[in-house]
Amino acid sequence: MSIVSWMVGTADGFLADAAESQFGAVASNTGTIVLLMVTLSLIGEARNADELAFVVGHEASHHILGHINRKSSAATMGAVILGGLASAYGGSNESIQTAQDFGAQFGARFYSKDWELEADYLGAIIALNAGYDPEHGAQFFARIPDPGDKILGSHPSNAARMAQVARAVADYRAGRVR
Repeated sequence: MSIVSWMVGTADGFLADAAESQFGAVASNTGTIVLLMVTLSLIGEARNADELAFVVGHEASHHILGHINRKSSAATMGAVILGGLASAYGGSNESIQTAQDFGAQFGARFYSKDWELEADYLGAIIALNAGYDPEHGAQFFARIPDPGDKILGSHPSNAARMAQVARAVADYRAGRVR
């Protein structure tokens, strides 16, 4: 069994250019340290401890479920496939690089909506086990811009996410998960 250290901190500079939102959170894995970073603006936007607990549980879930490593692998695979196709069709070095960049972006997003819902589910269970109310915490989604259901979007709709949290709480209360 490997030993992993966890660090939680703010990440304003790290997420300042996030396209989807002016505030956010992210989980990162260096192999031995798991970083859970939350922007100060997200902390300021949170209205209660339930919201913060849900966000931290959600981000921790990405690590627990292996999403961080799987996302990296999917990005690499996308880059290899599209870069290889561009090369096979005689593309220039520049067009091959562009294809690799696009492939990496596409690969990294391929399962991201599913992964977000999985992290919402487990994050709700984590928040419940820590003594917080994830349904109250998920009300955060009612106040942030809805990403909708875009084809290459990275997040599912806010309604789908709130429904996923409600499902997790119902399963927990019914004894189907702990």
